[in-house]
Amino acid sequence: MKGKSKSIILFVLSVCLLVIILSACGSTKINPEDYLTVSYSGMNSKGTANISLDYSSLESAILDDDSSTSGSEIGYLANALKIETAVSVDADNKSDLSNGDEITVTVSCDEDTAKELNFSFSKTTITYTVEGLAEATTVDVFKDIKINVVGYEPYASIDILNNSTDEFLSTVTYTAEPDSDLKNGDTVTITANYSEGLAELHYYVVSEDSMTYTVPDIDGYVTSYDQIDASTLASLDQEAIDFVEAQIINNTSRILSNVIGSVKTINNSGTPKIETVYFLTSKGSSYDTEYANMFIAVCSAEINASIYWSDDYNGIVYFPVFFYDLVDHQGVTEVDLSNRDISGQAKTAAEAYTNCITANKDNFVVEEITPGTQTES
Repeated sequence: MKGKSKSIILFVLSVCLLVIILSACGSTKINPEDYLTVSYSGMNSKGTANISLDYSSLESAILDDDSSTSGSEIGYLANALKIETAVSVDADNKSDLSNGDEITVTVSCDEDTAKELNFSFSKTTITYTVEGLAEATTVDVFKDIKINVVGYEPYASIDILNNSTDEFLSTVTYTAEPDSDLKNGDTVTITANYSEGLAELHYYVVSEDSMTYTVPDIDGYVTSYDQIDASTLASLDQEAIDFVEAQIINNTSRILSNVIGSVKTINNSGTPKIETVYFLTSKGSSYDTEYANMFIAVCSAEINASIYWSDDYNGIVYFPVFFYDLVDHQGVTEVDLSNRDISGQAKTAAEAYTNCITANKDNFVVEEITPGTQTES
């Protein structure tokens, strides 16, 4: 009985060994290199590896001699799907590649599927050397720009114009910091904003994406009364007198009606004269000011006028005349004398001061110029 049991055990072991031997002999060995395609795109130093596996050919190599799928299209397709699900490829480095770099491609497979379909890979890693990447061109993204300084110090601003006709460079935009409230000699950082992907498509490498720009000598707004040249002062005074006189002669009701009432006729008027001059300078861009500076010449004139529904008026009227945004151009003052206005008329100098100066003190530095004196408030 013992001998019979021993024989049975030996027989079972022999059968198992035979199955193992037959399985090993029948396993399909696959060289993955035969089914891999590795190509490279892009420019040198920024290249990309493109890896593909020919699943169709791989499936044919594994399944064409597989008796389990012989004569069964459905069985073949089912096993082909298993291979596509089980086998994958990847690389240790697929981007920012340069010619001469090495990449290692790894082929992976689910063990159960490989065992079921009776195949294995002869190797699972393959090393490739990167080649054929186009050389990049270093490009200056600032070479075609024009920088304009707009306005006058200390409130000048930067305008940047891109004049490039290059397909990539024409898409670049620029920002400046700071971009406003600029003065002579200020340093501005200009930054180029662009698509790195678009640069790579054109095989461009940007040399620098920022630059510094120094504001050149530009004209500036007048910041004190002393800056106004004598000739311009004389022109301002004369224009103020002429303007007031013309308004009175033409019986322009708007300059008198809110002071002495509705004027029927102006019977007589004296020649206007300058009583006081004020020069106002903005305290800065953070203040609510429409102008960088204002020159105000307060003129007085004797007025004799007939008033509707009231007694005649016979007395002095004060007329503040405003000029705006005086600019210093290399020591010569520039101002638009036609851009003037009368506002804050009053019967007394004190009222005129309140109307045109007190209301502006929050936002302006005020200089008062009277004969022989000059004060700042």
